[in-house]
Amino acid sequence: FRYLATRPNLRMTFFTDFCAMILANPLALLPAVAIAAFGQGPEAVGILTAGTATGALMAALFSGRTTGVVHQGRYVVAAVAGWGLAILAFGAVVAGAEGGMLGSDLALWLGFGALAFAGAFDTVSMVFRNTILQSSADDSMRGRLQGIFIVVVAGGPRLGQFLLGALAAATTESIAAMAGGVACVIAVLVLARAQPGFLAYDSRSPTP
Repeated sequence: FRYLATRPNLRMTFFTDFCAMILANPLALLPAVAIAAFGQGPEAVGILTAGTATGALMAALFSGRTTGVVHQGRYVVAAVAGWGLAILAFGAVVAGAEGGMLGSDLALWLGFGALAFAGAFDTVSMVFRNTILQSSADDSMRGRLQGIFIVVVAGGPRLGQFLLGALAAATTESIAAMAGGVACVIAVLVLARAQPGFLAYDSRSPTP
């Protein structure tokens, strides 16, 4: 942690992930969305849950294109903002279903599509965050930082599910998803403005 305190680019790989996984993680909402908002059965929960995984798989199939990217920090920020916008779109679909403006089946597949885009953006973010971590960290610290990375990846989504679940309980599932998406975009843009060096990160000369 002392090492991270003086390595701003490495810190940003964690903070940007917090924006997506804590502020805009809709997993806990999916059962209520599928059954209450979309009027579907348990199979719809499975379809929605598979949305992010489908998008992640599609992005991974084309991940070879990432090898030529130089300013990887910009792609991390853009991908996290993309995740937030996709979750915002998902919330808008839920709101449309709640208000009767979208039919049950149409809402389900639009929701699936929004989550697929979110999964694709998450894969892009993960590829570059991992690359920055592995290439810029000192050899003696790389394993320890990878340990912190695992804690963040495992713990962040659980906190996010609690946060959006609690917000949905106080409001609605659509409001929780849309608020989370907006919060994610704002937070990552604020971070990028506060740490402009991350946007200038050059993979040809990795600086932690």
